[in-house]
Parts: sequence; C-alpha cells; structure tokens
Amino acid sequence: MYKTLFSLALVNGLALSTIALAQEPASSSGKIGSDAIFGQSGTMDPEPPGGMKAFQRWVAANYRVPKAARKAGVKGKVQITFIVEADGKLSGIRTVRDIGYGTGMAAVRLFRKSPRWTPGTLHGKPVRVAYTFPVTVGNPGRIRIVVPVDKETRK
Repeated sequence: MYKTLFSLALVNGLALSTIALAQEPASSSGKIGSDAIFGQSGTMDPEPPGGMKAFQRWVAANYRVPKAARKAGVKGKVQITFIVEADGKLSGIRTVRDIGYGTGMAAVRLFRKSPRWTPGTLHGKPVRVAYTFPVTVGNPGRIRIVVPVDKETRK
C-alpha cells in the first residue's frame, strides 16, 4: 500500500544547472587553486545525500511557505544558487529569482540546513562547484510524492 503526501512547496525536475562563476585553470604543476569555483564542464557533479530525487523530496517536505505568501496566493519559481564546497558544505546561498512575500528567504533558510553533499570532483580531486536549484511554490496537488507504508503500521 502507498500513502500519498502533498506539499505546498514543489520541486520541478532536477536542478536547473551547475554554473561556472569563475574558473581557474590547473597550474603547470597540475594543482587546482583552492578558491576556484567550477561549473559542469570537466567536473563530476556534486550530489546530495541519497541523490537528487531524495533532495527534491527533502526540499518539498521541509520548505514552509511564508504566511504572507499563502495569504496572497503567490505561485511561481524561486531560484536559489549556492556553492558546494570541497568538503560538501553549502555556502554562498542566495536567491537569484524571488517571487516575493518572503519566499526567497524561506528557501535560503532551508538550504542552510541542508545535509552535506558529496562534492564535485575534477581529475579525482574535490572542488568547489556552483549550483542553481529551482523551488516551485504553489499548486499543492500538482506533484505527488508517494511513500511506501508498511502494512502493519498502516491505519
């Protein structure tokens, strides 16, 4: 049997993209500068614990639409950008696109609580990677998250 959960905060597809904010080439010795931020090309993308689908479910389950946004009936996409550090922590979390009523700040607060990710790598070494992630607010019945429920515990 399955239990269906609905969320006010919806997550569309995979993260929009990883982007290069700055790229520092490897030095002649082959070492990568520790402050370099890489995009998708040539790197193995960072990944949240459990994979992207699990992270999308985590965002959908934990994002709280601010009261003002609910009252105003706000719908749309909030885009959050951040850097996945070489140790897996998220830093530089900020709103790139906001639909107002505190929706962007609510997303930033949530992403600050994110568990560590598996960092991106370049030539087998962990590197900083910039990431952009969309959070869709509104239309509570549009995306359903289906969670298996043990038959004995179902009521």
